Amino acid sequence: MGKRFISFFAVLILIISCCPFSMAQGESMEPAPEVTAQNVYMVNMNTGAAVLEKAPDEKIYPASLTKLVTLLVAAENITDYSEIITVSDDCYDDLVIGSSSINLKDGEQMSLDDIMYAIAISSANEAANALALHLFGSVPDFVAKMNEKAAQLGAESTHFANTHGLQNEEHYTTARDMASIAKAAFENETVLKYLSASVHEIAPTNKTPEKRTLVTTNSLLRKNSEHYYKYCRAGKTGTTTPAGYNLVSIAQKGDTEFLLVAMHVDKQTHPTNTVFSDSRSLYNWAFDNYKSAKILENTEIVTEVKVELSAKGDHLILVPEKNVYSVVPVDLDVTTLERSIKTNEKIFAPVAEGDVLGSVTLSKDGVTYATVNLVAGSSVERSTVLYYLHLIEQFFSNLWVRIVCIILGILVVIYIIIMISQNKRRRRKKLRRRIRF
Repeated sequence: MGKRFISFFAVLILIISCCPFSMAQGESMEPAPEVTAQNVYMVNMNTGAAVLEKAPDEKIYPASLTKLVTLLVAAENITDYSEIITVSDDCYDDLVIGSSSINLKDGEQMSLDDIMYAIAISSANEAANALALHLFGSVPDFVAKMNEKAAQLGAESTHFANTHGLQNEEHYTTARDMASIAKAAFENETVLKYLSASVHEIAPTNKTPEKRTLVTTNSLLRKNSEHYYKYCRAGKTGTTTPAGYNLVSIAQKGDTEFLLVAMHVDKQTHPTNTVFSDSRSLYNWAFDNYKSAKILENTEIVTEVKVELSAKGDHLILVPEKNVYSVVPVDLDVTTLERSIKTNEKIFAPVAEGDVLGSVTLSKDGVTYATVNLVAGSSVERSTVLYYLHLIEQFFSNLWVRIVCIILGILVVIYIIIMISQNKRRRRKKLRRRIRF
């Protein structure tokens, strides 16, 4: 019986230790649903805290999620989206037959606005290269900017070798890095406009007489799709055989917003793309297990500080600048949040009610939920006498004043010594004269 119990206990520990998900959650929260995506990273956009992780630092291929950086770099270098560019066959140089495309033709003219939609909605590889050639003159120079941007965003385990994401051993990322990149993309209003569009129409061009209707590859945004998710605001897909199925998206329900990176759904073991159903399941779990809550009242006394030069009393209470709301696990008792308080080193009267004099950060188990300014809860008048005494003290505390005083002191001492010496000489002279007479 004892041996059986020990064996059962050991197996139980092994099962728990092999749980693929790591979650920042409360004790009574529902477990996250199992998904086919092998690499997952989910972030609460309200707090910036990760709420779900699954092999987030494993080196993987991003496929067309690459184009999030392509769009970001482009948005930082385009000044006129109505500008018409001329496409050349050079934009097909590193592509393979059958890869994502809107069939741009040599010499075709198109606006930068339409090119951006083609990249975001249809994941057009030749459009990404055409953009690079137009903005930087060469694809390698544009890719260098992409790597520079990734490093700037803290994506330390990421390297890009092209603009589109077709397979290359030197083209890789991690789910965690991709979340940092996606966050920047979704927070860029211009890029968000393209990533949130489900349909876009390109008018006939000089090389293509019929209009092109672009339909997003992100099924969460398509209303006629079985995977449509009404809370999804934007997203980008990516698919190659080595990378599998991938989706980066953002969803908002009420005041709560999440960013989700779901990557590497293996195409051999899952021939049907399950990344959309994975994402829906994880979003539903997140919205069910996190809530928006008031975590600090603007009338609450957070701390008390000493006030110098006050006419009445020498202490002042500090309160939050405003009511503070954040997204927290449903079972979190907000009164247990830890408070890290910072105040000005020295506070001098006069102080007006509402003056910012510090800040407080509320956190729990390493997750920061909010930081808010602390302001004076009342006004404090200044004592005129104490103020002028303070000015005098400040004046004499200056180094140059001290140096001048020391020099003057030395000069006074020298003067006194000289005067004493001269007086002694005079007395001697007078004494000699008396002796003569």
